[in-house]
Amino acid sequence: NPSGMRNPDANKLRAARAWAKAYNSFDMTDLDPLIDEDVRYSSMWVFEEMVGRVNYLDYLRAKLVAIRNSGLLVCAEIAETRPYPMYPLREQPCVYVRQQSGDETREAVVLFDVNNGRITQISMTGIPIPSTIHPTGEIPL
Repeated sequence: NPSGMRNPDANKLRAARAWAKAYNSFDMTDLDPLIDEDVRYSSMWVFEEMVGRVNYLDYLRAKLVAIRNSGLLVCAEIAETRPYPMYPLREQPCVYVRQQSGDETREAVVLFDVNNGRITQISMTGIPIPSTIHPTGEIPL
């Protein structure tokens, strides 16, 4: 059980670790088989929701290449949401993403829905607010 987790939901934790590993090591091997055919991806930086395994994997592959080529410092850490008044949902494993660009730090929380062991929804969001989550210190590589 990663440090201090209140709800180490095994399916969401596996999803979070595979996704974080892809982000940190540019290696999608662990993530690929977990992505559902009808996965939905939403991001607070992308206007339209993306649907479908092939679309999402193509998008992620291109994004990881862009990150690697940009030289930006990006770190994806295993974390857990914490309820607070504007976000009363119970704790769940998630990924905390930090991207350093010059003086600017961008932060996001990545949430997962998992069904029958397959990731059906990935949401890169600012809700819950990144400062409210509980980081575990685990950075999958």
